[in-house]
Amino acid sequence: MNPGQGTRVGKTVQRDEDSGPGSSSFPVLDVNTLEGGAEFLIWYFRNVRKEHPYGRPSNSSYQSLLSAHPILFQDVKNAYDKRDFSRLDSSDLLHRHRLSWSPQLEATRQNLQKIDGSNTIAKMLSGEELREMWTAPTSAAASHIQTLRIPRCLPNTSVPPVILLELGGFQNDPLLTERINGIFTQKGHTFLVNVSGSGKTKLLFEGLCMHWGFYLTSALDSSYLGSGDLHNCLRYALGHTYGWEVHVSFGDGYRALVEKNIMIASRHFSAILYARLLVFKRVIQQALSQGLKHEHKQRWLELQLQPRLFDPDPFGSLYSSLVRAFVEE
Repeated sequence: MNPGQGTRVGKTVQRDEDSGPGSSSFPVLDVNTLEGGAEFLIWYFRNVRKEHPYGRPSNSSYQSLLSAHPILFQDVKNAYDKRDFSRLDSSDLLHRHRLSWSPQLEATRQNLQKIDGSNTIAKMLSGEELREMWTAPTSAAASHIQTLRIPRCLPNTSVPPVILLELGGFQNDPLLTERINGIFTQKGHTFLVNVSGSGKTKLLFEGLCMHWGFYLTSALDSSYLGSGDLHNCLRYALGHTYGWEVHVSFGDGYRALVEKNIMIASRHFSAILYARLLVFKRVIQQALSQGLKHEHKQRWLELQLQPRLFDPDPFGSLYSSLVRAFVEE
């Protein structure tokens, strides 16, 4: 075959002498058409971004995207003509805002629509509506326990979640506030270590009543306080992910196996964090519509402690749908 002669494969012509990313299969396409532009995006995500095949949208999905966004369509044409992918690499629409259009994220969008269609966030931010008190069984101490007004948690437990007693009260005590501020510092990472039962979790809860933050627990106990997203990830999801090696021994292929595990774990943990951010965004939007207040920090913590006020737990549902979507991080 003469140099420069193309080999037609389907609708794509390969230039064997081309150089650049994915050079051995750089396509010859009419990118001035929606079909050609979409085909080039498929090539871009496969050869340049090295994206998982299950995460790549179809030609028709890309055509719809390019039709709705002329600026992106022009960026595709320029990338093809100049072999310069910088504009595509930095495109928020293609990457950061993929949730808004990718068919692979349809399940995630449906979960978000359920959250948006619920008034649970609005009620939680307003205060007492969904902060019911734990009810003591009939006993001599029942009346006294009721006066403590210990919030109940979901599902109902036979033992009151005493850790929630007077939640947020530390900020009314200068000494306790100073201790909290020493933990929640902007100087760097803080590792809080102490013996079991010393009050570490209580300190963190009180700190999150004063500071915006995320509460994730690696192990749910009998109180069921917190989402099961990280708990289920560590105990079940990672081990059932294709390619995950539970036991990695030194020897041939050790580094490759470890790197594969790191990549899989990163994918799961990124999905957990992204799910938390998606719900947090909606909480902030609702709080701003009501008038942002300091107490909303505590309400956000309460929502993270009792995500089962939703059905199902929004953090766990979003995490599961994101992991199954097979899109790039």
